[in-house]
Amino acid sequence: VSGSQQISACPDELLALDGSASSGGGIKPLIYAWRADSTRSDFADELNARLQLLDGEDAVSIALGDLPYGAAQFVLLLEVKSFLGEFSGLVSFVVTRAGGVQPSLSIDGPRIATTLSRTQLLGVASLAACWQA
Repeated sequence: VSGSQQISACPDELLALDGSASSGGGIKPLIYAWRADSTRSDFADELNARLQLLDGEDAVSIALGDLPYGAAQFVLLLEVKSFLGEFSGLVSFVVTRAGGVQPSLSIDGPRIATTLSRTQLLGVASLAACWQA
């Protein structure tokens, strides 16, 4: 699972996760099931209602705007199923909502890269959506 492990407290912030690096589907696409951990995630019921609408998608993006500001930690779970009915292990990914606005930074490249002496990363930084300049 890839995505930001910390997101801004802006009301229109998106929680975006990508599980497309999963493999093992063979000739047919994998089936993805995303859930919020009900014991470790704030507002898990609300998140699960939204995630169930996205069942099957390898990447999800959830608007957090109408969740109360106190929603500070989200523990998301991903289970992947092959067309043969075989399930992956359950993968968890923790996302924390910052106490204030913060910029976002994304790196364009593989999740794991092996390099020799130098590494060059291409990144994009942007101000938080609710930043008042």
